[in-house]
Amino acid sequence: FDSRVQQIFSVAEASEADFLCFQEVTPRFFCLLERHRSLTRNYVMSASHQQQVAPYQVLLLVRKELEPVSFEVHEFPTLMNRQLVAATCTVNGESVTVGTVHLESLDSHPIRVKQLEICAKALAEDPETGAHRNALLMGDFNFCSYRNFSGRGPLENGDLRRVLPDFVDLWEHLRPDEAGITFDTDTNLVLRGHGEETMRYDRICARLSSKWAATSIEMIGTEAFVDPATGHMLHASDHYGLMACIEARDAKEAPPSAAAAPQ
Repeated sequence: FDSRVQQIFSVAEASEADFLCFQEVTPRFFCLLERHRSLTRNYVMSASHQQQVAPYQVLLLVRKELEPVSFEVHEFPTLMNRQLVAATCTVNGESVTVGTVHLESLDSHPIRVKQLEICAKALAEDPETGAHRNALLMGDFNFCSYRNFSGRGPLENGDLRRVLPDFVDLWEHLRPDEAGITFDTDTNLVLRGHGEETMRYDRICARLSSKWAATSIEMIGTEAFVDPATGHMLHASDHYGLMACIEARDAKEAPPSAAAAPQ
């Protein structure tokens, strides 16, 4: 476990992202993160102690140059300890909110819809104050973009478009001809022994003002590494992560702003 966590930290650090979103964060993961000098020196975290992520939760890190940052936790209806964690800051004079989720797992379609509805309300733009003018929602959505795990019924991904109609799925937008499989039993060594399952569970979705443009998205954590404890090849996580770049349309205004969502 520890070697995989350290590999996740290496991937996150190399991304140089302004926002880092983690899912399935355990107290042990949090303790290891607290000891990571570079990440703790450069980022402010949505949780301040390990009990806030027990038994496991989502965690959001924001680069300190973007302070002041306000964090909010929005509770979900859930049987699996799920919630939305969001961070809001000001970039180029506009409000930017980033939210991360791990939606309900398994055959929980109705609960996931309710959780998405809470996300839509929490990230809605306030037309008077401009709060949440730019918003991103990312993490493990636990439903695939092109097929249902059950193989039956209307495509669940349609709920994403219905509940969050003003958000754009950046993978579909920027790489429409690529499957973008983030849970892949064919290639991910952590999933050895798992039944065949290739799904695009993970997303970065964005609603941006005219000042900003999403310019790229890619998968991260796809390279295997040698586990020093066993000598075996492993991947950092059972899900591949995503990284997107959001750039100011006027290049003179600001450098790119990036967001990463490693599982």
